[in-house]
Amino acid sequence: MREGGDGSDARGVRLDRETIVRAAQKVLAENGLAGLTVRRIGSELGADPTAIYRHFRGKDELVVELADRAFASLPAPDPALPWQERLRRMLREALELYRANPDFAIQLSRQPDDTPGLQRIAEGVLGVLADAGLGPRERAVVYQLITNYAVGSGLFISQMALLPSV
Repeated sequence: MREGGDGSDARGVRLDRETIVRAAQKVLAENGLAGLTVRRIGSELGADPTAIYRHFRGKDELVVELADRAFASLPAPDPALPWQERLRRMLREALELYRANPDFAIQLSRQPDDTPGLQRIAEGVLGVLADAGLGPRERAVVYQLITNYAVGSGLFISQMALLPSV
């Protein structure tokens, strides 16, 4: 398929990263991670599926973008709250993200930690830990513990949601 000079594919559909991500989010919500295919995304867009590769190196890059946007969507707690409550809310939101996306949880746990969404979360947690009075080394250690707890618990919660009811 030929791309038009205006960024559209041969079918005349205008594609950009944002449009593709929105379509992929819809496909993911409707079909889960197993149903997230380039063909389905192309169908959702009304475009040649291969046109997606002009904006993403592959499906894996698109999935990383979806996971990062999921993390970036987590709300920052009210800075007026005590540090304990801010930390508690951040953890609850992270666990809820895993719970709400059980089949996507494995990807969330594999997410590279240098993406904008996760960097924002890291800065927020480290800021809360600084407000708690921890020094740089203690913040780093506690941040790692909190991260491991959130990811491990999130995976457990999400996988329990996938088990059939007894």
